[in-house]
Amino acid sequence: MKRLIILFFALAVTCRAVAFDFSAVCPTGQTLYFSITDEVARKVMLTFPGPSIDSAYKNFDMPVGSLTIPQNVTYDGTVYVVDAIDACSFAKCNNLSGTLVIPSTITAIGKSAFLHCGHIEELHFKATDCASAFSAFEGCRFRTIVFDGMVATVPEAAFANNTFLKTVKVNRALRRIGKRAFYNCPNLESVEGENNIQIVEDYAFYDCRSLRDISIRNAVSIGCMAFANTKIEALKLNGGECVLKEMAFLNCKNLKAIVLDTCQYTMDQYSFYYCNGIESISCPAVVPPEIPENVFSSHEAELLVPCQSVEEYRNAPGWRLFQDIRPMVAYTMEVSSSNVYAGYVEGPENPLCYGEEVTIAAFPYENYSFVEWNDGDTVNPRNVTIQSDTAFVACFQLVLDTSDIYFQNEPVIISAHGNCLRVIGTQRQFISVYTASGQCVFSSSCKIDCVCLTLPKNGVYLVKVGDEVCKKIVINN
Repeated sequence: MKRLIILFFALAVTCRAVAFDFSAVCPTGQTLYFSITDEVARKVMLTFPGPSIDSAYKNFDMPVGSLTIPQNVTYDGTVYVVDAIDACSFAKCNNLSGTLVIPSTITAIGKSAFLHCGHIEELHFKATDCASAFSAFEGCRFRTIVFDGMVATVPEAAFANNTFLKTVKVNRALRRIGKRAFYNCPNLESVEGENNIQIVEDYAFYDCRSLRDISIRNAVSIGCMAFANTKIEALKLNGGECVLKEMAFLNCKNLKAIVLDTCQYTMDQYSFYYCNGIESISCPAVVPPEIPENVFSSHEAELLVPCQSVEEYRNAPGWRLFQDIRPMVAYTMEVSSSNVYAGYVEGPENPLCYGEEVTIAAFPYENYSFVEWNDGDTVNPRNVTIQSDTAFVACFQLVLDTSDIYFQNEPVIISAHGNCLRVIGTQRQFISVYTASGQCVFSSSCKIDCVCLTLPKNGVYLVKVGDEVCKKIVINN
């Protein structure tokens, strides 16, 4: 009871508005009150009328229903930009309901501006450069918060203690989640939308005990206890370099899989302490990163590392505590010939480990030569480093003496001898052969200038060379 008395006393003392200069009707039809803060720059601050909150509610009609705060207002023929919302402007304004829209022009929101506005269910926050909104929405009952437009930062402690909040929707403009931004939002379940969140500051989602779904794969810094006591089930980081501060994921008991798709990261002590449900950790760094011995409280998870680094991890501080350290086997490589009559290929046996170096080679038959691989590389044999599932096709071409062939104005000569089809061109093109029914019997996977094919049976065939030459030919052996 004493605490409540102190709170209301603080509101009565600190929430006193600057006398408003004028009023204007906002897009949703309510009358709002403004004080001019910069006559030269033509900026105004939205405030509440009267010397205190109590007098405002007693002597003025306060907003009712859904509210859209305007980006600018006109007074005495002058257009002013609305760039701030005064402290306590709508505190205890329970007549507000439905949707609240904060425009992109807002750069500051005073403390307790919307304190205990208990009937607003959805907030659309468009303030792209809002440096301060500390405790501005504390005690609200938002179910959904949508960060629209080009919002880059969620201000510090702006939405702490929103016990009814379930969903936060973001877009790729969002870069930073401020300190304690969603501190103690126990019913927050998901942060939805493709995002580019890079910095999650201290205690940002601390004690969000229902939070399961959030993507932070591009993060470069995750603050102290940023996700402590949440229910996230999987973590993937691929930002290239990432710092996990002390106790970043403390007590995340539902966390099962960690994928560290980056070779440069730092983990402070207790980063994953009491995350005893972790089943697998994937770490593709060839050189084991230095970590403290107490990053993890349990070391029963399967640790997957590059093939060539298994022994190094088994001897590295921090990592050596894991009993099940295995090579990272996940990839396949397919190596084939563009024309089995022209040559054959050799490649590694599958499966393959990340970072493993293998050799592929192409071997042409008599009267054929190797041209290139399907990605344009002409090196043969060739060394390849495994980083994903891959496929390589060797392209061959027929070696013929064409000195006695006169092309005249034809760019391609197509001829048949028995059941052997020859195609000879003046430049490299994609070559395809089809049956009369449209079935493809040959298609080069890269550009070649000649080919010799043995066709399976007599009949009419259609030969297509590039985009311009198409010829019908009859095989009647």
